[in-house]
Amino acid sequence: MSKGKRRRVRETEVLRKTAVHVRYELDMLRYATTLLTPVTASPLSWPSSPQVSMAMECFLLHYRNLRAFLCPSIHVARENDAIASDFLGSETELDFGDTASFKADKERLDQMLAHVSYNRDVYIERGDFNWRVADLTAAILDGFDQFLATPIPPTMQGWFPSRQEIERYRAEGSQRFAGLFPIHGLPTGPGPRKD
Repeated sequence: MSKGKRRRVRETEVLRKTAVHVRYELDMLRYATTLLTPVTASPLSWPSSPQVSMAMECFLLHYRNLRAFLCPSIHVARENDAIASDFLGSETELDFGDTASFKADKERLDQMLAHVSYNRDVYIERGDFNWRVADLTAAILDGFDQFLATPIPPTMQGWFPSRQEIERYRAEGSQRFAGLFPIHGLPTGPGPRKD
């Protein structure tokens, strides 16, 4: 857990309302994985159905939003951006999860998803268009597990999934991805992604 710049402390009611949005992001990320394989190609890089392309884009969008929530140091966290440490009453930005893992695909993800960029074809042409869905999901779950292991005020604990729910999500992922799902951030094998 690394520390960053100072933040203002938010009121409990503001945090309660925001937690609903955080939970939504996690729920949508989990739902998108039900339509994906452990490694799925970016839209327009490989023939796929519109449903798979939509699920991939949805997954990456929610992954990116949750990554920013858990690990603000790799983003420009604005004053109005909600981050996990806000829920701890911290006046300092804190990172949760494996920062190096979150940084690994940041530039590529931002270029492939955030806006139409000239670099999309560069990634596709060099074969860097696969997304390790299982690994990215595990990184988010690991970050949430680390966040939930901190002393969250009792009034806020019900706003987020419990650590037991995170473990259940991890078990679902392991079953869905037939053993290719990393357990506690430890990948079980290499994916076909080219670097």
